[in-house]
Amino acid sequence: MCGGSWNFGQIFQSATHKGKLAWLITTTGGPEAAYQVGQMHDMTLDDRLHHVTWGTFAFCGFNVLPTFKGWAPFSAG
Repeated sequence: MCGGSWNFGQIFQSATHKGKLAWLITTTGGPEAAYQVGQMHDMTLDDRLHHVTWGTFAFCGFNVLPTFKGWAPFSAG
């Protein structure tokens, strides 16, 4: 929706939500070790979520807090 969270030409530091905070909170289906280069997902969780934290939040002007990650909350053991 143009005009709500984003306006043409107003991006990053000059965007609509300049000075506001954004915080992504997420859980995973696997342990932290699975989210490393060379492991099952072959990238970090921060890299996987970059399109949200940078491509959406920062693009709209938010100051992005570090992502809170709940690693495998339903894993046995």
